[in-house]
Amino acid sequence: VRDSGPIDVVIAGSAVGDEKPPVEPTPASDPVAALVRPGLFVASVTGIAIAVGRMLRPFVDDHDMSLVALLIVVGATLRFGRAAGILAAVLAAVGIDLLFIHPEFQLAVADSKELVSLLVLLSTGIVVAELIMRVRSQREFAIAAERRLASLLDLSRRLAVADAPDRVAGILAATIADVTAAGVDVVLAAPSCELRSAARRGVVEQVSADAGVM
Repeated sequence: VRDSGPIDVVIAGSAVGDEKPPVEPTPASDPVAALVRPGLFVASVTGIAIAVGRMLRPFVDDHDMSLVALLIVVGATLRFGRAAGILAAVLAAVGIDLLFIHPEFQLAVADSKELVSLLVLLSTGIVVAELIMRVRSQREFAIAAERRLASLLDLSRRLAVADAPDRVAGILAATIADVTAAGVDVVLAAPSCELRSAARRGVVEQVSADAGVM
């Protein structure tokens, strides 16, 4: 295997290693908190950046803040996702309009060039957020595909050396639990036509109606 060169080598029939530990189900997160907390964080960072830029005037103008805003948009998108990036772009555009563009403290633009700059900032921020999310999705898809392939190869290797139904059930339960991150219970039929749990990984809720399933 070490000297095989640039080819793929799959070994079947090797000794089966230790089984993976049971996978505990991931606790459900609060959807409201998952939306509110990133929004508050992005708003705070954007507000602090604009306030600091305001204090540094006249050394910092709206064009400098636009570059800072794009940096915040990229960071927010990488950390929290598309919605956070778009929120950062909108808040930055509003903040720059209020504090850096004449007339100040008003949602109005006296110079048409400044209006174009704000629109470019807003559209660029949205496009950047979308592109980052596409790259992230492709990366996650590639990682998931590689993981599934590795799991299938490992499953094939372990099933090739399984010598009993209970052993097969244990291998299936471990692999399914690892791929799905959920509790798994493999049930086999006993000689007396009753069902018995041959292998279990993680937490599986028992329902009384399931006991009669054949």
